[in-house]
Amino acid sequence: MKTALNTMPRKRVNLLTILVFLISIVVPSIIMLVTPDAITSTSENRNLAAPLDWQALTQIPLASAIEIIDTYLQDHFGLRDPIIQAYNYLQVMILGRSPSDRVLLGDEGWLYSSDSLGRGNYFLTGFRPPTPPTNEYLRCIGSNIISRRNMLRQQGINYYLIIAPDKKNNLSGIHSRYLSS
Repeated sequence: MKTALNTMPRKRVNLLTILVFLISIVVPSIIMLVTPDAITSTSENRNLAAPLDWQALTQIPLASAIEIIDTYLQDHFGLRDPIIQAYNYLQVMILGRSPSDRVLLGDEGWLYSSDSLGRGNYFLTGFRPPTPPTNEYLRCIGSNIISRRNMLRQQGINYYLIIAPDKKNNLSGIHSRYLSS
């Protein structure tokens, strides 16, 4: 079966391959040089490496300087955010996998922390105090709710207290492949 690459002369295929390779190296480098350094990564929600202080780098051991430069280049290479976003999109939307081993994909767009499965009361630790509340404390909470309701009632406002379920109550939405391990 003949394809477009088979019909092109071999020299043209080689030149095209070299051209694509050079563009993939040069374009991100140029973009990195002409764009200002970002402080945070929107795709990773974290702070990036600080801009390089070349004068300070000459005052430290070579191995440390190389490590600082490497960290900077990893965080600031051109087209970094679009590449990360494309990778994450490919992982989630096309391959159906989470791009992070710390996040599990559930049904209907639910996300779960991988630390939350199979480790005792993880779901409850964020909601329960370290010791059970005293009756006095519970009465205080009830009193605050009632006084707030009464204050709003005087202003003609209805007060509703709604307690939303947490993800623990929605575990049926997580894929069984995560729960069986």
